[in-house]
Amino acid sequence: MRTRSQALSQELLELVNSHYSDFLGLGTSLRGGEDRVQEVWGGLRAFGREVEGLKSVVTEREEEVKVLVAERKRIREDMERARDMIEWDGRIQRLEERLMVEGKKTKVVIPDETDDEEEDSDDEDEDDELEDGDTSPEDARFMKLSRRVQDYNLVEYLAEEIGAEHPYVLAQQPRVTKCRSTILLDLSNALRQTSDNSSARVQIMSLYSSMDAAKEAIDVLKKSSLSR
Repeated sequence: MRTRSQALSQELLELVNSHYSDFLGLGTSLRGGEDRVQEVWGGLRAFGREVEGLKSVVTEREEEVKVLVAERKRIREDMERARDMIEWDGRIQRLEERLMVEGKKTKVVIPDETDDEEEDSDDEDEDDELEDGDTSPEDARFMKLSRRVQDYNLVEYLAEEIGAEHPYVLAQQPRVTKCRSTILLDLSNALRQTSDNSSARVQIMSLYSSMDAAKEAIDVLKKSSLSR
């Protein structure tokens, strides 16, 4: 194979040497075709302009899509906030009714009717527990207060989801404040009726804590001890 390769290389070299002048004249012997080259070149330039035009259109469409996607995201966020506002209003109204607090009522529709059913069921369970002879008055009172505190904390949670600085939340703040004051008053009355170091007192103190109202609980205890 090596011998054959060397032989072929030698033949190629001899061929080039024997036709050397013909190879040199090949480039200068080509004539014509300039028009065809110009035609092809013109076509390439036109194609390039079309590509640039398409790139511009694609860029514009891309920007439009970005704007639409951002708008869609904003609408979804507004819808979620609106749902939270509707649920919040329903929750605060129910809490006001249970606390027998008069608030500014607005007509609202809660999307999920199961929430209402669950709340009604809770009320029924609460009544059953209060009527249950095996439940002590202190335990029944604690369970009722615990539910009211849970309702209040849920209202506060939804307010945070909507946004603490949202105009709607700010406008409804007096309702929240009134509910909080009422619950704290109920807790205060319950705390005064407990004995020192009793489990009932610890339970009620835990409700104060869940409302971030430990200071109010301490004030009640101080006034209660002074009055004795």
